[in-house]
Amino acid sequence: FINVGAFQRSLHTQPAAASGIGNMTSAKEPRSVSAVIEDIGYGPSQWLTGFLVNGAWLADGSELLILSSIASSLASDWQLSGMQSGSLMSAVYFGVLVGNFMSGIVGDRHGRRAAVLLCFPIITVCSLASAVVQSFWQLLLLRFLVGLGFGAGQPSAVAILMEVSPLRYRTLNQGLAQIAFAAGELYCCLIIWLDDPTMERLQWRPLLMAGAAPAVVFWALSWLLLDESPLFAAARGDTAKAKAVLDRMRCQNGKDDVCIEVEETSAQQRSAQQSLRQQISKLTSWTTAALFLVCFSYNVTIYGAFTAFPQLIPQLMQGSGSSAVAELTKGALIEVPADLLGLAAGLFMPRKWVLLVYFLGFGTSCLVFALSKDTTYIMMGYYGVKAFPQIGSISLYILAAESYPVEIRATGTAAVLSVGRVGAILAPVMYAMFLEITGQHEAFFKMSAGLMLACAIVAQCLIPETFAGQMRLRTTDERVPIALEAKTSHGTMTQDQPSSV
Repeated sequence: FINVGAFQRSLHTQPAAASGIGNMTSAKEPRSVSAVIEDIGYGPSQWLTGFLVNGAWLADGSELLILSSIASSLASDWQLSGMQSGSLMSAVYFGVLVGNFMSGIVGDRHGRRAAVLLCFPIITVCSLASAVVQSFWQLLLLRFLVGLGFGAGQPSAVAILMEVSPLRYRTLNQGLAQIAFAAGELYCCLIIWLDDPTMERLQWRPLLMAGAAPAVVFWALSWLLLDESPLFAAARGDTAKAKAVLDRMRCQNGKDDVCIEVEETSAQQRSAQQSLRQQISKLTSWTTAALFLVCFSYNVTIYGAFTAFPQLIPQLMQGSGSSAVAELTKGALIEVPADLLGLAAGLFMPRKWVLLVYFLGFGTSCLVFALSKDTTYIMMGYYGVKAFPQIGSISLYILAAESYPVEIRATGTAAVLSVGRVGAILAPVMYAMFLEITGQHEAFFKMSAGLMLACAIVAQCLIPETFAGQMRLRTTDERVPIALEAKTSHGTMTQDQPSSV
């Protein structure tokens, strides 16, 4: 007969002096920060954090497509070879790899918020400076620094959003990051269309300046509105700060009745570090080797295509009456429903099934694009190459994270993603190399189809399924930030299982 929920809420709203029971809430047994976040749920607080930190992915999509699109104009102005043009893109990806390691240091020592705030000014300053350079080597250095900015921010952005979200919503976060990248591509298409819809006489300096705009906007907004991860604050011993962030989160989500008393985590942190050092050897396995191949192939193929399409589409559209920038826009737009489809598949389908669809669909699309003579089929292949990686990427990164016990999940996933970054670094140069050797763009896409066939066989044979607990993982309660010792903020998207201890 007693409305327990209303009574509990009243304890948080009545002044302590008047009620005489103001200490009852704090008298509750302290819990882990993760347990509190589970009760706070997913709502406006997480949407705000996601909007702010995913600005790093939006800026990434914009900058990369701009650089790919202006490659021909740059080559014409400065008489660059194909390898030099490809190295400009490779420099960005190499910067991302270096930035990933820097993000681990900054994010784990100074906080996730600090790493996110650091990335935007680096991107802004280096992008603006790129617009006024006078030589290839100056631009190469600045493109490396732009990539370093992306790499410094994105892993900690993923970490902070994961650490403020309930477990079941972490797949959603990865999907939203993918959509933010597509939004950046759409912004790039808009400014290219305003400059030259045919993409034949692009003014690359103004485009580089316009490409810095998203980083400026999200820098200002994040400085004003972004909170630190409560998990990080608690693990650093700043329980008061963790509780302050949790208090704002529960207010934003309308969960004022949730108790935010949290326990100390220093002992748990030491335990996690010791466990990690004891289990590093578990990274050596056929599963890890297979994941290396899959992640490397994923990055080589999609970033090679990302380099190729802004150069190929204007050529393919000549005489067709269609706008090149319109086709690039369609390619970016198709990524959004593909991301949503990949998100649904990641939530409800076995990981390896989704990856098999990606491997076969992407490989077939590459062959259609490379072998067809009819423009209609060529464009169908183009749309498939743009869509299928988005369908498979979420399940790929979840599978990589779930393939390791929690104690080494951070290091395992970081290793897999680092190998993938090597593929991204090599992709533009590999495309340029295939183009110079064969004189045709088709060779790279045929190679991509072969890689997809190899990945389909290796993944089915060597990588265990992890969906719905099919692979029993030894877990620990997530009471410390994911990247304390292993620098798990290196772009890791994990979906930890609830603790059984």
